[in-house]
Amino acid sequence: MGAIFRRELAAYFITPIGAVYLAVFWLLAGYQFTLLLLSGSAEMASEFSFLYVIVLLLTPILTMRLMSEDRRQKTDQLLFSAPVSLPGVVAGKYLAAGMVYLAGISITFLYALVLSRFAQVNGAVFFGNFLGIFLMGMAAIAVCMFVSSLTENQIIAAIGGFAAMLLILSLNRIAGFLPASPFRTLLSGISFYSRYHSLTLGILRGADLFFFVSFAGIFLFLTARVLDGRRWSGGHKYGVLAVVITILGILLVLAANVVMEGMTDRLGWQSDLTENSRYAISEESEKVLGELAEDVEITVLNKESALAEGSAYASQAYQILKQYRRGSEHIHLSFLDLAENPTFASRYPDLALSAWMILVETEEKREVLTFAEMFDIAEDGNTITASRVEQKVTNAILSVTSETKPVAEVLTGYGSSEPEELMELLASNQFEVRTRSLLTEEISPDADLAVLYAPEGDLESASLKKLDAWLDNEGEQGKSLFLFLTPNSGEMPRLQEFLADWGLAMGEGLAFEANQNLYYGQPWFPIAQFGDMEYAEGMTARDLVIMGYCRPVDVLYESKDNVETRILLQFTNSSGFVPMGAENITQQDVTGDVKAAVLGIHSWYGQAVTRSQVVLCGSAFAVTGEMTTSTTFANGKYFLNLFRHFSEKDSAGVPIPVKDLTQAAHSMSSGQVNRTIWAFMVILPAAVLAAGLAVWLRRRHL
Repeated sequence: MGAIFRRELAAYFITPIGAVYLAVFWLLAGYQFTLLLLSGSAEMASEFSFLYVIVLLLTPILTMRLMSEDRRQKTDQLLFSAPVSLPGVVAGKYLAAGMVYLAGISITFLYALVLSRFAQVNGAVFFGNFLGIFLMGMAAIAVCMFVSSLTENQIIAAIGGFAAMLLILSLNRIAGFLPASPFRTLLSGISFYSRYHSLTLGILRGADLFFFVSFAGIFLFLTARVLDGRRWSGGHKYGVLAVVITILGILLVLAANVVMEGMTDRLGWQSDLTENSRYAISEESEKVLGELAEDVEITVLNKESALAEGSAYASQAYQILKQYRRGSEHIHLSFLDLAENPTFASRYPDLALSAWMILVETEEKREVLTFAEMFDIAEDGNTITASRVEQKVTNAILSVTSETKPVAEVLTGYGSSEPEELMELLASNQFEVRTRSLLTEEISPDADLAVLYAPEGDLESASLKKLDAWLDNEGEQGKSLFLFLTPNSGEMPRLQEFLADWGLAMGEGLAFEANQNLYYGQPWFPIAQFGDMEYAEGMTARDLVIMGYCRPVDVLYESKDNVETRILLQFTNSSGFVPMGAENITQQDVTGDVKAAVLGIHSWYGQAVTRSQVVLCGSAFAVTGEMTTSTTFANGKYFLNLFRHFSEKDSAGVPIPVKDLTQAAHSMSSGQVNRTIWAFMVILPAAVLAAGLAVWLRRRHL
């Protein structure tokens, strides 16, 4: 085998084939790398997606002479009589072509090396991509090598190889046009694209790797059978046996792939190589799935291939949805094309169902999710920045499997605006959110939580009595009031007196952080430190809770009569507060021990212990805008934790972090980009082509 390998590898470079192949490969790969650099992106996945097509189209050039040349020159008979087995002959030629192919795709290592100087390149994802393109290309070489073994004409071998590669390229599209059937499933199962696509995303699946290895094995086996048939042509009995062995071998490999696919899905034989595990569900979702006691149907209103082989965002949703089916036997996931099943929507006359919706239902309840609400879009309206698929689906499961939702009422009437982002955060996490005027209406008795957001002036005595009565709940208690303050609302003596009954107090001025490592952008955007960790479950020191424009708050005591207090969020020793409007602030001006959020708990100890609580937060800004929606900050996660802790309802949403989908960008200057483009798209391909032609011409004149 070694002699065959060396002979074939040398043949690639004493003829122009090897040089032409590498030059064209590097030219086309360099073209895509050029587009990548010019776009400002550092995501190598687009390079590997492009190479999928290039590899399939160039492989016939690499293999057209491998087997046909020996047959044309009648040197195959020498191979048959050589002291090497036919599998050894096939393996030697195959590995020689694979070595040239490996040289072609190794250019991606140089791309990654260049990018790593100007951007953060995920080495694990790059490794997964490279492994995928290598295995896929080796499978394509095996197919084209088999085609080459069927003819003695190199041109016919090349044309046949192109036809085979075009068929492979078209399999997933053909399957997409077919109605749901076992045949469509079969075509999707043997499609290179559906297997390779997962690898470009950063998902290493055992079934996909096994598919490419076994696919190559089948066609190497078939190539050996063709050579063996030519060596022993003429024996009917042997011919029948050879056909039977070939068919059994193919069926065995197909069966092995079916088994491997099932085991990969069932046992989770896959690895998410991305840094933030964007294709895996969190421990919170796994806990919800582990506690499921009834069946939940998740129906995606589109073809499975539309998600599995669609955009990176659709694929991310698809991979997340598959985790639910794997996580619980009570989850039943299905994909349904409304165009193929037009009567399905008629079963839900009260729902305006359409494509790209997800229906989550039990026998009695249902939730409808749209793909539009599952992704965060940048301000330019064109770029998706984060995925909320897991967040939405997990909380929909909680919603349809629980009896009631916790009710949160936002109290208005004191000139403050409604906290829209906070209301959206609660609504998207299975809270029923209402608004109520504290001036003209009573707080609903069935409300579990009330939110008084940024009052601009002191509360009237009648409003405070409403709060007292609601919190007491006729002695039953079980209510929670969240009060968010702003530093510019002035003195509020009546509200101050109300808070004192709960062991809480609010001060004047603005929280200020003197240590530049402990604030975000500006000193009045200090980073809060967690106080009582009972109310910060799942939070770590890496979670940034920014309490911008924070009014100082505090506790009056730890425990008194039936009231206990807790410090929820606080600032460091280098922080303090400064008067509103202060200028030219120095360290001496920063005074006081500032708390950011505090809690007062009132308990009754009767036949059963009942409690109500007031949460006093000095920063209304902390639950606005990107503070609750951006993946940079943990404000949304923290405050959702608090609301869930005090809701006492099983259906309250779990704090699922959003998945960051922003693309890495490089910091190359335009000059550096231009030099890199010239090096990879012009100089390198031209150099290898010139070297190859020089060797060929020199040998011709020897």
